[in-house]
Amino acid sequence: MNPVIEGMNEILGEILTLRHGIAIESCVRDQGRILDTLLQVRVRVDRVEELFGRLLTARGQISRAAQHKRSEVSDAFDTALTRQRKSPVSLDADFLGAKERYAMANLEVLEARHKLRDLDEIASTADTIVEVARLNYRGLTDLRHDLLTMLRAAQFETTLDR
Repeated sequence: MNPVIEGMNEILGEILTLRHGIAIESCVRDQGRILDTLLQVRVRVDRVEELFGRLLTARGQISRAAQHKRSEVSDAFDTALTRQRKSPVSLDADFLGAKERYAMANLEVLEARHKLRDLDEIASTADTIVEVARLNYRGLTDLRHDLLTMLRAAQFETTLDR
C-alpha cells in the first residue's frame, strides 16, 4: 500500500475514535454533565478539524501528482506520434493507418499509463478517506449542536421551575 494512503488511514482511524468515543446518554438531564460533555466535544471537534486539514492537504498532493503524470503521459504520447511521422524509415512497406500509429504510440507510453492508473487509484482512495472523514466531522459537529440544544432546553426548564 502507498505510504501516503497508510498515513491517511491512520489519521482517519483517529478521527473515527474521536467521533465515536463519546457518549451523551448519561448526561441528558444534568446541566453540569451536558456542559462537561459539550466542552469535551469542542476539544474533539478542534482536533478533527486539524486532522481533516491534513487529509485535505495529502489528497491535494496526490491529486496534483496524478494530474502531473497525466500530462506526462499525454506529452509522451504526442511525442511518440510526432516521432513516427518524422521517421524517415517506415516500419512496414504497407500504409499505416491512424489506428496503427496510435497503437504504436500507446505501446511506447504503456508503462507510464500503468503508473498513471496506479496514481488514479491512489487518488480515488484518498477521495474516499476524505469523504469518510468529512462525514464523521459533520457527525461530531451535529453532536455538538445537539448538546447545545439540550443545554438550552435544560436551562429553559430550570427557568420554568422558578
